[in-house]
Formats: sequence, C-alpha cells, structure tokens
Amino acid sequence: MLHLINQAALPASDDVLRAMFAARKSVFVDLLKWDVPVIDGRYEVDQFDDEHATYLVLADAEGGHLGSARLLPTTRPHILDSLYADLCEAAPPRGLDIFEITRFCLDRSLKAAARRHVRRDCRRRCCGTRSGGCCSSSRDRSAIRRDWRRS
Repeated sequence: MLHLINQAALPASDDVLRAMFAARKSVFVDLLKWDVPVIDGRYEVDQFDDEHATYLVLADAEGGHLGSARLLPTTRPHILDSLYADLCEAAPPRGLDIFEITRFCLDRSLKAAARRHVRRDCRRRCCGTRSGGCCSSSRDRSAIRRDWRRS
C-alpha cells in the first residue's frame, strides 16, 4: 500500500512513519555507518525531517516498511543547497515545482526480487514517467525533481 505522508497533516506517532524511520536507521546508521542523529536508539531523523517534508512510503498490509523516500521543497533549506551545494556547477535548483528526493530506503529484510520490485515502484512513484532532475548527489542518494503534477 502506498502512503503519501505530509508531516504537517499527520501525527509523528503514526505507525507507518515509525517503521520508515526505523528502517532508515537500519540502513543508514547500522549498515552504512553514517554519523546522523538517532532518536531513542531506534529512529534516524535529521534536521530536514520537519513539517515541510513529504514522505512516500510503500508498506505491506500490516503497515510494515517496504521502501520509502523523502521529498523536500527546494524553496526551503534542503540537503543539496545546505550541505552539498559544491556538487552543482551553478546554484542548486530551486522553485515551487522542484523537490529534492532523498533518504531513499529499501527495507533490509526484503529478498532480491522483492527489493527490485519495491525499488522500481518507489522510483516510478517519486519520479513519474518523465525524465529526472538536473543535479544529484551520490553522497546521500539525493536527486532534484520537477513536480510532474505542474507540467
């Protein structure tokens, strides 16, 4: 099941959000050894996880995390302009119809075939069927994406 979650609209105690933040901790902290904030030893949450973040979460019927991504408006501080602006030849893209896609995360318990399916589904839902953005960062698997709904 697909969940499109806007933090401003839903409480942070939502089970799907907790499962996503726990999966992010498992991937980014436990597996990749990133030095990023962890809350209660269980949830990876950083300064960009605020009321302006939107989350695309694929979950199973019980609400278990399968895959997720975070979308940040580029009209506010985001990872690329705040931490990695030097990765772009010009100023990082900004605009009402441009979003940064970051913290793309697949659940570590998925087998290879399921991981491919969830990865393909997450990418399709994040990026639509049009071409991607103009700047990306392998350090955080960030991408800039124009909002296909406004095209």
